[in-house]
Amino acid sequence: MQFKLGILGATGYIGVPYRKEIREASGDATIIALSARRKAPLEQAAREDGALLATTKWQEVVEHPEVNLVLVATPDAF
Repeated sequence: MQFKLGILGATGYIGVPYRKEIREASGDATIIALSARRKAPLEQAAREDGALLATTKWQEVVEHPEVNLVLVATPDAF
């Protein structure tokens, strides 16, 4: 199965190392959509990952038609 990921909290303390590991993993996963609060780091992350969507609205990631797995990489409080 090909995992097409959406990542919430993509540019934070949790999201950054997860994204790196996904990029370095076998061809079983592709990062499709990213969400984070700060726009500049989000745009950089989208370039690094080749993501189709970078947004500050997490709902857009969850509802993206190509995403079949959502990784929630936000602190527990969120």
